[in-house]
Parts: sequence; structure tokens; C-alpha cells
Amino acid sequence: MTSVGNVSFSLALIFLGATLSYISLKNPDFIYDYFFLVIVKIILIPVGIAAVVSHFLTPTETTILTLMACMPAMSAIPMMAENYHSDAEFASKTCFVMTLCSVFTIPLVFFLKTML
Repeated sequence: MTSVGNVSFSLALIFLGATLSYISLKNPDFIYDYFFLVIVKIILIPVGIAAVVSHFLTPTETTILTLMACMPAMSAIPMMAENYHSDAEFASKTCFVMTLCSVFTIPLVFFLKTML
């Protein structure tokens, strides 16, 4: 069972890359389409979680929950979208943009968390 689990991560990344290979880079407008999604998912929600749970949990637990909330979407989401006949291209673009933006947003979220 562990070998199947080890292979699933690699297959998810292969599927993500294959889906992203069909995206036209001549029209980079898709990045602006996902700006709202990035702002809400990996900035506003983690800061909101940190603001709420900091009153109930220890600082270590608050930091862990905030870190979990500001992580980008998992790479298996495009595969699940394809499996359930949803928009796998949208899921792939979202995963790609969130992963790129998380390089900047994770430090930003922790800076905002210290301001609370």
C-alpha cells in the first residue's frame, strides 16, 4: 500500500505538468483572472484564522494552523477535477498560480500575523 501512495504524488505532478503544457502563454491574462482567488485563499483566510484562533490557542498552535491555511492548493486537485469531469485546466492554472504566489504570500501572512 505504501508503494501506491508513493507513486500517487509523482503521478499527480506528471498530470499537472501535462495539463499545464497545453496552456497558451501568449495570453497571460489568466494570471489576473486568479488574482482574487489568490488574495482570498492564501492571504485573507490565513490572516482571519490567525486572528480568531489566537484568542483560544497557544502561539505555537496558532502558527501551525496559520501555516496550514496559507499553503497553496494540493497538486492532486487537477487530477480530481478531471476524474469528476470538471475543469482540469482551471484547476491546473489555479494550482500553478497559487504555488508561484505562495513564495511571496507565506512570508506576507506571517508578517501580517505579527501585526495582530
